[in-house]
Amino acid sequence: MDVSRDADTQTIALVGDPDVVLDGAETVAFDARAAKPVTVDVGNDDVEAVVRRMDFKVDGFSGSALAPVWIDELYAQPMDAPEAESFDFTTRWRLQDPTLVLNAAKQQLDLIVQVGSTLLDGDIRARAVDAGLGSTEEFAAVDVTGKVAVVTRSDTVSASARAANAAAAGAKLLIVVNDADGELSEWVGSEDYTTDVAIPVSAISGVQGRGLLEAIAAPKPVTITGEGIAVAGEVFDIARYSDGSVPENLDYTPKELARIDTTYYGEQGATVGEYRYDFVPSTQYGTGFPMRTERGIERAEWVNTDQVEWYQNVSAIDWGWDIRDVVRAYEPGERTEASYFGSVVRPYVGPGYWAPLRSGDGIQLNLPSWSDGDSAQRTGAFDTYAGTPGIAQSIELHLDGELVKTSQYQGLNGWDIADGEHDVRVVNTATHDGTATPSSTMTRTEWAFSSTWNSTDYTRHILPMLQAYYDVDLDGSGKVGAERKKGTPVRLGLELGHIAGAVGSGAITGATLEARVAGGDWTVIDLDVTSTDDSGPGEPPAGGFPEARAFLTTYDADIRVPDAGGWVDLRVTATDAEGGTFSQEIERAFEAASIK
Repeated sequence: MDVSRDADTQTIALVGDPDVVLDGAETVAFDARAAKPVTVDVGNDDVEAVVRRMDFKVDGFSGSALAPVWIDELYAQPMDAPEAESFDFTTRWRLQDPTLVLNAAKQQLDLIVQVGSTLLDGDIRARAVDAGLGSTEEFAAVDVTGKVAVVTRSDTVSASARAANAAAAGAKLLIVVNDADGELSEWVGSEDYTTDVAIPVSAISGVQGRGLLEAIAAPKPVTITGEGIAVAGEVFDIARYSDGSVPENLDYTPKELARIDTTYYGEQGATVGEYRYDFVPSTQYGTGFPMRTERGIERAEWVNTDQVEWYQNVSAIDWGWDIRDVVRAYEPGERTEASYFGSVVRPYVGPGYWAPLRSGDGIQLNLPSWSDGDSAQRTGAFDTYAGTPGIAQSIELHLDGELVKTSQYQGLNGWDIADGEHDVRVVNTATHDGTATPSSTMTRTEWAFSSTWNSTDYTRHILPMLQAYYDVDLDGSGKVGAERKKGTPVRLGLELGHIAGAVGSGAITGATLEARVAGGDWTVIDLDVTSTDDSGPGEPPAGGFPEARAFLTTYDADIRVPDAGGWVDLRVTATDAEGGTFSQEIERAFEAASIK
């Protein structure tokens, strides 16, 4: 239930009795007086909550409250459910550096940064000026150049118009005072919702705003000071799971957090949508929405580890480049590293996408073609269905030496395949113009294998399509071999294997690697086998999404590149014991750093 604790303090309170059974029309009274504040303390007073959520589940019936930005507090009533077979309660927070902190004289303002405004990055110190309702005429009557404009919300001047008027008048920042007691969240960009206004805009409640306007009207000038952090350098993802009750103590202080130092490679300032979904013991599906960050940064990401696992999804917004990680558990006090959008980018099907298969008289190919190089479990793809300029994918399906179907997208479906064994050849070409990432501007991957169709068998049979993972050490700029000395080669790890459970797959029987520096000739590179696995194809994934790899063989290779560095192309071939073949060529697979 929503509770107004005072005129500008809004609260969500979870109250009730999980043992109550409603089997008809009834009037139910809820009493929030027994509810207690739900809080978290990570030992850092400089962060603020940008995600707050409460979940409950009673015998399979679940509910969730995700607090909007104008909610100030969460409360919950401690309770248990002695008559229920199962009952649990989860609280979820994301905490991070505050986007904007402003003070009017010595009073800190309780702000909501408005959607569609430009984020302040750095400090501000400027005089506050009352500009009425924010109309063109009112801005013309005062001087707000280089100052903080303060306007009152109204139906007379739209949110977009008053923000645009403030920017046109030269204001450094706009504060909107709500015309009601409570807080305010509005779109302040262009009227057609396509463009952000060029200045920072924040809103405060009518209660606090009226006091600010009174201070501005006094003879002594009011100075606004503060700081904006456009891109948080530190975030905390915290989920507290309580089995059997809403506990009496709702103040949570997690201990021994794990830290992930995460690098988001790419052009500085390019927008990223990122979220780490929490999976407590009763979670089936993650709940949340992308949060804004940027490429070209490294940040500290903290998580708690007690009865929770985490799944992170990251997208480069401008290009629809989606990277899907896997659900991960962390140890208390663990410190590890992760990265997104780094080399070597190539086609790969990991747990985030369903695997290519045959069923009945059909074949279904799913070939996400832009997986990044951080982990062999990652999968990534551009949205080939969106028509984004500069991005293209082409799939060819050949049966028994004849081209039978093509696709210009990530997927290809073929039907009416005759019963019996067929020789299958799949060619996948993926290109982009280098604006999303300078690496892997072209990949061409080819698979050949045999598979047997039975039109009455609708089991999903995973196809025996070998995959490659390339392991290189990247520095903060995304280059390889940053610490190497004169004449030293670049070390590359290569992993070849099948999706576990692929029908007709076999152990790796041979592999080759070639490399060339852009503009040079192909050179054969020696491969040193470091591990092999011929234990069998493994179990197929129950839901069609890969769960493991099989017949995995790993190699090390030393690639000689000029001391001046440069882009390196790669070409790999492999065969397996069942006669399957694989080849993959990658243009601009990685960039070698120059020697120091």
